[in-house]
Amino acid sequence: MNRLVSADRVINVGKVLAYKRFEDDFRTLPKEVQGRVLRALSHIQADPFRGQKLKGVAIGRWRYRVGDYRIRYDIEGSAIHLHIVRHRKEVYR
Repeated sequence: MNRLVSADRVINVGKVLAYKRFEDDFRTLPKEVQGRVLRALSHIQADPFRGQKLKGVAIGRWRYRVGDYRIRYDIEGSAIHLHIVRHRKEVYR
């Protein structure tokens, strides 16, 4: 288990869980973007607070930019839940 330190928090990342919708989205991405998303996921796992906290929604909801694509994820306890990865024009619909 990795121990992570953020400016105001310490979190132990136990699991990274991908929802089926995330997996389906990932499969439809161009191969080049898939590689960039995989690299981004390693950054998220190393420090989930690197992303940007979503405003006006429940606590623990985050996004991470990968060029024109966005990864939407939640931090719940020691787990990271991956929800969607889509083009920025589609992700917030």
